[in-house]
Amino acid sequence: MHTSVAAQEPSSQFHNLAKSVDEFHAAYGYYPQLFDESGVFRFMQDGNTEKFIEAMAGQTWAGERAALHGNVDSKRFYEFRESDFSKDVRKQFIDQFGNTDIIIVIDHDGDGDVDIPDNIVPEPLPGTIHSYSRFDDGSLCASTWGGLSKSAAARFKVQAERDRTITVITFTVIAIIMFSAWWYVRDKIMD
Repeated sequence: MHTSVAAQEPSSQFHNLAKSVDEFHAAYGYYPQLFDESGVFRFMQDGNTEKFIEAMAGQTWAGERAALHGNVDSKRFYEFRESDFSKDVRKQFIDQFGNTDIIIVIDHDGDGDVDIPDNIVPEPLPGTIHSYSRFDDGSLCASTWGGLSKSAAARFKVQAERDRTITVITFTVIAIIMFSAWWYVRDKIMD
């Protein structure tokens, strides 16, 4: 079921989600049967991650072929990555920050605008599909219309700096150990 573990910027994950739904629509002439009457799909609702996999990958969580939620030919529209899923909660779709409040919204009434719920933006956005995630406090993390929010960019930068620091420390410790081993062997040979 899971494919390659490749790091991706959170905003690209949302563009890929929107693109996959758009490709589904282009293939069948209708959207996957996942969205409520307002055109909203929320991953964090019970069972929705599995439904999305079934609709967008044409298979079940177990990897069996599935023609569900409108994907009558079991086509693959989204390439899932191991990093798309929580390691703590089975079958929970997450963004790179571990947020589970991930939403895809479609233009449900055909007016060319997407009505974004939760007061994230004040007016409808032009287009047919948008996706985004929110932090636990409800603030915007990343989206198809604006990339990373300022707070998410700051968190992403801190995470990257922390990862770089850990890498530098690891290589420094390895260098010290190797130098110490070399020095020890050198001393033994000289004796």
